[in-house]
Amino acid sequence: MQKRNVSGDPSVRLILEEYGFFFESHLSDIEEGYMGKDHHDLPDRAFERGKQYEMRNGGCPQCTLAAIFDVLGLEDDSVFKAATAFADGVGLTGDGHCGALSGGTIAIGYLHGRDRKDFGDMMGLVKANLMAKQLRDRFVDKYGTVR
Repeated sequence: MQKRNVSGDPSVRLILEEYGFFFESHLSDIEEGYMGKDHHDLPDRAFERGKQYEMRNGGCPQCTLAAIFDVLGLEDDSVFKAATAFADGVGLTGDGHCGALSGGTIAIGYLHGRDRKDFGDMMGLVKANLMAKQLRDRFVDKYGTVR
């Protein structure tokens, strides 16, 4: 089993590489400073930002979300705050999946999940979960574990 490199929130890069199409189809949601520029470097920018956040602040899920939100020009303190307790497998227990994977999964739900008004829409449920499964599978392929 491959040992996972925990520095730099790897799911930041994975989620942005996997869902790079999001940038092309949602340009109006991206911070004005990036408008009209090449968006192919956003995964690298987010990865570096996530790495800096992890070194300064800790809390992989929040570092992942902050980096993704930063490069997309998004801000939602409620979602950011809700990610706090997913650190180190949930509650800093080390007994669960990686907090960066949690942060990436939360970002997928935030960007592609169903709204409360569409709570009964099963396709909305399926879409976000299929994307989350793809992220998880890529994570396992790369690191050999969800830890």
